[in-house]
Amino acid sequence: MTEKTETLTLTAEQAFKSRKNFEDFLQKHDKNFVDDLIKDYPHNNVVTIITDLTQNSETFLNAFYEFGDLKPYIVWIVANEKESLVKCVKLLNEHFTKGCGIFLIKAFLNGDKMEFEILAKPNKNAKNSATETKLIQLNYWTKYFEICDSLNCDLQVKPAPQHWQYIPIGKAGVSIQLTINTQQNYVACELLINHDKEIFYSLEKSKDKIEKQLGELDWQELQGKKSSRIRKIYSIDITNEENRETAIKEQIRMAEDFKSTFIKYL
Repeated sequence: MTEKTETLTLTAEQAFKSRKNFEDFLQKHDKNFVDDLIKDYPHNNVVTIITDLTQNSETFLNAFYEFGDLKPYIVWIVANEKESLVKCVKLLNEHFTKGCGIFLIKAFLNGDKMEFEILAKPNKNAKNSATETKLIQLNYWTKYFEICDSLNCDLQVKPAPQHWQYIPIGKAGVSIQLTINTQQNYVACELLINHDKEIFYSLEKSKDKIEKQLGELDWQELQGKKSSRIRKIYSIDITNEENRETAIKEQIRMAEDFKSTFIKYL
C-alpha cells in the first residue's frame, strides 16, 4: 500500500529523480497528448509508449522486437536525448511504411509541470519499408561507438542504420571503410582508394610485405571502375547480439592494423 501511495503522489520534479519515478509518473500522466500526436496518421495498429530517463538504443530495440510482424507506432519519451540516436530515429522514420514509425518526445520540467517537445516523428508520406537489418545496423554501430569511446580509439563513427562507415586516414582519396554483412555473416575492413589506380598498383608491388603484417588480403582492382580496394573479412554472425562485442573489437583491431601498416606505403 505504501509503494502505491508514493507512486500516486509523485510530483513532476520527483519524476526526473530516477528511471522508475519517470516511468511511474508517465503511466499516470494524461495520455491525451499521444492521441494528438497520431490523430493525423493512419493508425489501425498498435501504439505503445516506452520511457527512458536517458535515451538508450537497447530500450527501443527490445520494445520493437516484441511486436513481430505487427506495425506499431512507438512513442519514445526521454528526458536526456543523445544526438546520435535522435539522428538515427529520423533516418529510421524515412524507411518505415505508412501506419508505423517512431515519435521521439523529450520530457522537461517547466515550473512544477512536465511538458513535452517533439524531437522526431514519422514521415506521413513514407513509402519504403523498414527492415530488421536496419535495426541491427543501428544497434551495431551504436555499440561500436560506445566500445570505441571506451577504448579512447581514434577510429570513431556516427551510428546510423547502414552497412558501412568511412574513416579518413590523412591521405587524400584514401580511407578505411568498415562494413558489416548480415546475409553472409561477416564484418570487414577495407582500404578504399578513389580515382587513383596508381596508388593501388603501387601498394600491390609491396603485397608480400603488407600481407606479412596483415595476413592474407583480398586485392580488388575493380576493373572498369574508378575505385579499388584491399579488404580483409572476419566471419561472424552479428545478428546474434552476443557476438557483436567480439565482432566490433576485431573490426577495430583490423582498422588499427590497416591504418598503421598502409600509411607506411602511401
